Amino acid sequence: MKKVLFAAIMLCFIGNFDSRAATGLEGKYTVSGTNPNETKYAGLLEITRKNTVYQLRWVVGKTTYTGSGLQTGNVLSVAYTIPKVAGCGVVAYTIADSSLNGTWAACGGGTAGTEIAVRK
Repeated sequence: MKKVLFAAIMLCFIGNFDSRAATGLEGKYTVSGTNPNETKYAGLLEITRKNTVYQLRWVVGKTTYTGSGLQTGNVLSVAYTIPKVAGCGVVAYTIADSSLNGTWAACGGGTAGTEIAVRK
C-alpha cells in the first residue's frame, strides 16, 4: 500500500512539473534597453548559476558588466559592477516565459533605465 501511495504522489508531482524550473534562467539572451538619458543600447547577456545564486555577464558594445542575482518568486534581483569607473548598479527583472523585463539604476543615480532580455 505504501508503494502504491508513493507512486501516486510521484505521478502527481511529475504531472505538475514545470520544465522551466529544471532549466531555470540559465542561458544566453539578447538585450535591448533605454538608458536614463533616453539613449538606446543593445547587447548580449549570459546567465549561469552557482547553487542558489545567479551569475550574469552582459556585453554591450565593447563593455562587459558582471553581476550576481537572487530569484524570489518571479523577480530576479541583481547587483552589478560598472567597469572603468569602479561603480555599481542594481536591476530588478520580472521573469516572463522567455524574457526578463528589467528596471535598473546605477548607484547614486536618480533616474532608472529599462531593459528587456529575450532568451536566444
